[in-house]
Amino acid sequence: LEFRRVLFRSGRERPSQLVNVSYSVVKQQAWDREIRGLTKVTSGLAKAERLLVVHEHGNRTPPRGVKIVEAWRYLLDLSSNS
Repeated sequence: LEFRRVLFRSGRERPSQLVNVSYSVVKQQAWDREIRGLTKVTSGLAKAERLLVVHEHGNRTPPRGVKIVEAWRYLLDLSSNS
């Protein structure tokens, strides 16, 4: 049994952003799990921006269509937009 999740969807009818959060994706298993959660999302969400918010990313390069954002940058951006 495999569990996939995306923690946050921005927008009601057609989400414009999908956000997944992980403390660390340094280990390969964590990286695979978190990226799969963002890339396998379907049902009308193909155009949504995909973000992986992390504390540690180990200089990984995300697949096309996924952006890695450090947690402190993501939170700073949220506070400056409110």
